[in-house]
Amino acid sequence: MIQLANTQEWTAPPRDDAQYVARLDPAELLVNEAHHRIKNSLQLVAAMLHLQARRHLDVPVLHDGLIQASRRVRAVAQVHERLHRHAGGELEAGAYLRDLCANLSRSLGLPTSRAVVVEASHVPLQPDRILGLGLIVTELVTNAVKHGITPYGTGEVRVVLAPGPDNTLRLLVADTGPGLPDSVLRGTAGGLGIHLVHHLIRSLGGRLEIDGTPPGARFTVRLALESGTGDGRDTARSGEPCA
Repeated sequence: MIQLANTQEWTAPPRDDAQYVARLDPAELLVNEAHHRIKNSLQLVAAMLHLQARRHLDVPVLHDGLIQASRRVRAVAQVHERLHRHAGGELEAGAYLRDLCANLSRSLGLPTSRAVVVEASHVPLQPDRILGLGLIVTELVTNAVKHGITPYGTGEVRVVLAPGPDNTLRLLVADTGPGLPDSVLRGTAGGLGIHLVHHLIRSLGGRLEIDGTPPGARFTVRLALESGTGDGRDTARSGEPCA
């Protein structure tokens, strides 16, 4: 069963709570309401993409593309959900990634015992960087589940987020699958997802390291905690682990 969207409207706090109402900023209320409505609209778009995908089960490429588009939209919707619940300022990246990967695990059909494992520190980030991080994780986790978990359900996908040296942030997405072909390491192969990952990392001023040495594949993203820094260069290795 597909749930189109949570259509419950945002409501103001009870009017008899005079002290709370007195503290509310009208502009903040409007922004909060906007995030709520954007989240609902994005959830509706994601659900429609999912429904459309079900009509093309006989065309795997189209079906998979629509499903992945739905996941991307839902990743954006989750950011607006958090902005609605925690109006203003930075968002906590670790909590967001745990929720995001739990939803991805369900969407990808993983049993609870094989859900994506998330190890994330408490890292406050601006919404635009949280959004980029969420889309990167969506693509890398989807790819890891597709190639790193066998049809029999064996294997593990792990996401690690931790502060690095020199005011940087380190994101690792790793699986225990067969590794990566040389064409992916050289950047001469890969679908829309990996190209989107490269674009997002460059836009965040980060750097991507890929290690496809079996067992498993490891994608390490290094980002500056502040926007506008980083060299944007990517490296691929078939020997030394990135983790």
